This record gives sequence, structure tokens and C-alpha cells, in this order.
Amino acid sequence: MKVLLVTVYLVLPPPNVTGALHIGHALTASIEDTISRWRRMSGYNTLWIPGMDHAGIATQSIWNYVLLTAVTQEEYSIYTALVPGTELVQSLNMICKLLETGFLDHMSIFRKERWTKVVVEKKIMRERNQTRHDIGRESFISEVWNWKNECGGTILKQLRRLGASLDWSRECFTMDEKRSKAVTEAFVRLGNEGLIYRAPRMVHWDCVLRTAISDIEVEYADIKEKTFLNVPGYEEPVEFGVLTSFAYPLEGGLGEIVVATTRIETMLGDTAIAIHPEDKRYSHLHGKFAIHPFNERKLPIVCDEILVDMNFGTGAVKITPAHDPNDFEVGQRHKLEFISIFTDDGKINRNAGAYFEGMPRFKARVAVTEALKEKGLYRGAKDNEMHLGICSRSNC
Repeated sequence: MKVLLVTVYLVLPPPNVTGALHIGHALTASIEDTISRWRRMSGYNTLWIPGMDHAGIATQSIWNYVLLTAVTQEEYSIYTALVPGTELVQSLNMICKLLETGFLDHMSIFRKERWTKVVVEKKIMRERNQTRHDIGRESFISEVWNWKNECGGTILKQLRRLGASLDWSRECFTMDEKRSKAVTEAFVRLGNEGLIYRAPRMVHWDCVLRTAISDIEVEYADIKEKTFLNVPGYEEPVEFGVLTSFAYPLEGGLGEIVVATTRIETMLGDTAIAIHPEDKRYSHLHGKFAIHPFNERKLPIVCDEILVDMNFGTGAVKITPAHDPNDFEVGQRHKLEFISIFTDDGKINRNAGAYFEGMPRFKARVAVTEALKEKGLYRGAKDNEMHLGICSRSNC
């Protein structure tokens, strides 16, 4: 057979080091194996490269879950149960048992990727009673490597048993030295060419994983009315689906202006109040200020026809530029102050004042409501539909 001078390269989509492959991996490997063999039979010099993915947040979140819930190895084994040597009936019995005890919800069975990172952290907690933050970045990365070495053998064994015609001499891992240097080089070049840059931007932040997450890692729950949900880190369910109204006193004894929010705790970071420039109810307040009741901060009343719908609610909108995408844009348009009030683990920081500092966010929600009532500024609450974002990795 004549070998063509053209070389065909294929890279196996690197499976996450979650412990074992599933049927989806087998499907992908079979398709690529078919393409590789066909190309070789057609005379092409074909290279199919194997590898594994450290899975980033997924691996970390597995460790977090394991750390926070002390899940046993037996319980975790349902996620790697369908590997050679394990009876299907035993796997199904385990799943049913965990569903009955409330350990799993039905959808979580199909979210194996979510478990990748959590496994490492759970192992650390179980063996050392420490979190990844306790042991530090370098030690945590070392543990991820240990996990890769442990699970990677299983993955490679499965690929070999599938008969995948990979070039095993070129096996790689997304955290190995060569790949890490390539990533660093790519970012340096992009930075030097001005194609990437640092700038303040709104991100989805996970307070359990303590990292930014992408849009595709956020799932949304539609809430129709007041609803109590379990939130990681809180013993009692947290109230959602409620619109709370309160008043800001106006400077100079001009009365008050009422605003409403589903996240009352964020008022600690408010830096303005927006009204519509054509709303005659507030025409006398153009250029005036409201006074923050907890720190005496002056909040400018700004006119913003882009954000404000004067026919919705009171027609006045509290602006928290550091903690809301729409408010962020208002803050940029009007050059407002950006005040972040949360720590990376979801507690209130010193910017919100000494009384609230250190409170977990949702406990601060209750505390702020009570403080407004004491000052006579609370104006009531009512059920409100919400589109609530939840991290698919940590359920936070």
C-alpha cells in the first residue's frame, strides 16, 4: 500500500480524571478509532494522540463535596460503578439506596462531571481534616496529580480494552509540563498583542469553590413564589422568591424614596438610586441625594432611561454596581463608586460596616431586614418570580 505524504492528526478528547470512563467516552473513542483506521487503510500517515484532562473546577468540586459532606468511598463508588468487574444490579441497588436516604436527587446521577474535583478535596478532608485552602495551592495540585495517577491507570486500561488504536508513546495530561508551558506561552503572547487584558468585569462567583465559573456552569431554577431552598454552608433553608421594599431617606429633609429588591443584603453596597428622566414623580429629585441609613453614605439620584422602567414598581431602582450586571453598566455610565461587600467565601466584608462584617450572606439578609425595621424604613415584602442561578458544580 502506498503511504501518502500527508499526515492526519487526531486528538482524543481528553476524558476527565473522574475515576472511570462511561458509555459516552466509549462512543467517542469508537468513532475516532474508526476514522483513524480508515485513514491508515487509505494510505495516510495517521497519528491519534491519547490524553487525560485534569477537569479544572469539576475535579475541585468533587473534592469540595467530599470534604463538606464526608461522603464515603462506597457512596462515591456509584459514580464509577459501571466499570469492568462491577455488577450492574449492585450499582442500581446502591443508587436506589442513596435516593431513598436523600443523598442523591434523580438528576445528580447523570452529572458525573460535577464530581471530578470534589473527590480530591474530600479525600484531603477525610484523611487530614483540612480543606484545599488549608493545605495551599502547591499541595493541592500535588494531590490532584496523585488522583490523576490513581484514576488515570483505570482510564487507560479501559481505552486499551476498547481496542483504541492510539499512539500510547505520546500519552499526555493537561497539567503536564509541556502542556502547561504551552498554555502560559499562549497567554503571554495574547497579552503582548493586546488581545487579552485585565479589567473589572462581572463574573459568576462560586462561594463554595471560591472561583469564577462560566455561563455554561450556571443552571437556573424558576421560582414562582416564596420558596425555601437548601444552600451549602447553611443549616436552615434560605428564603427566595420574595421582593422586599424599603425606603431611603432623602438629603435635606425632602422625604424618602422607596425601592425594592430580591436581594436586600446587597443594599449594603448601594452607591446610587436610578430614576427615569421623564418620570414627573421624581423630577424634583434630579441632582439630589439619598442617605444610606447604615453608614450615612450619600447616594446620588441619577437619571437612566436605559435601565429604569417608570411603570414598574415605584419607578426607582437601587444601584449596586459591584454585584449586579445591569447595575454594573449603570455604574460605568454614571461613573459611580463600586463597593464590593462580599468575601470570596460569601461573607460580608468590612465595606458593609462593622455590625454586618463577618456574617454569612444569607444571615446578613435577615439582619439587614431587621435593622431596616428598627429604623422604620421597612415597607413590606411580597412573593416575586425569580430566575435563580445555581452553580452546577457545587449547588451553591
